[in-house]
Amino acid sequence: MERRMQFILFLLITILNTGFRDAKMTETGFYWPTGSEPKILNKYNSSGCKGKEEYISTQYHIGVDIDAEVKDPVYPIADGKVISISKKGWGNGNVALLILHQLSDGKNFIAVYGHIKTELKQNDEVKVTKPIGTIGDYDPPHLHLSIFDGVIIPNLKQLGMMPCPKSGESYDMNGSVDPIVWITTKYPEKSQNLNRIKTFDELASWIVYGLYNNDISVLEEIIKNATVAINTIGTHNFIVLSKKTFLDDIQSRLTNPPECVAISTTANILTMWFKNWSPPFKWYWGVHPQIIDAFSFIFLKEEDGWTVSGALTPSYEVLEIESVRKAWEIQPCPDGSKP
Repeated sequence: MERRMQFILFLLITILNTGFRDAKMTETGFYWPTGSEPKILNKYNSSGCKGKEEYISTQYHIGVDIDAEVKDPVYPIADGKVISISKKGWGNGNVALLILHQLSDGKNFIAVYGHIKTELKQNDEVKVTKPIGTIGDYDPPHLHLSIFDGVIIPNLKQLGMMPCPKSGESYDMNGSVDPIVWITTKYPEKSQNLNRIKTFDELASWIVYGLYNNDISVLEEIIKNATVAINTIGTHNFIVLSKKTFLDDIQSRLTNPPECVAISTTANILTMWFKNWSPPFKWYWGVHPQIIDAFSFIFLKEEDGWTVSGALTPSYEVLEIESVRKAWEIQPCPDGSKP
């Protein structure tokens, strides 16, 4: 059988049965700030006004209090930037961080993380993978989380609670919104789209859309916490590949994007084939390019993150042998439109 001497990029993406969403995330892709779905001590808008005993007397709450232990790590709900630090009213030695985040539609908002200890400073960048601080001493120990819709907080002295209104006046929430409702119904910025992808068809659509539109954010999200390694067919030798090298190489060649020719979504595996797009020759570790004409990436989703490996393989076996095509249940590619 005559082999096609075109290069084909072959993506094999394997996901455990737990699916794409991590237990540390909401279904929309924000991260729970204490590492898992929280136990709420004081709800948003709980009140100590007019004889109510839900909250501190003469005050009402403009955030939520999340149960935690002293020294527990605190994480940002999304990537962002520290824009201010409040140092009064959060307990001895404790502060509140004001962090600017962004939604998938480009809208900015501010989250307040109170009663914590931190070494971060104004203008520091934060990432969901790294704690922003730890729970400080307080009785009872907890994390206060407030969210303000927009980039301006009307009263910076009122970040956690407000004084009860006078008779006949309405409650002033100081620009805040219910933080739990916000992070379970809104979506974070597009670099975190993978968090809300629930099916292989969606993932395939995002990858094709990205490659056709010079956007590698989904691939970048997949390998953000992964080890990328390359091995050659018939060997157990792996070479660790820099994630930056991998992404930079893909990005540099998107001026002539690959053509998606087929996908398969059997069992718990997504497989994608792209033609007219070869990996750089430096990836051909000791293998002559005339022998191997495809490159595969294997993405394994585990509880502690992604593991990524790759291998050089013949593409014609799947794309040209009818019995293999039937076994793989080959399907047409997404059309490249935005999912």
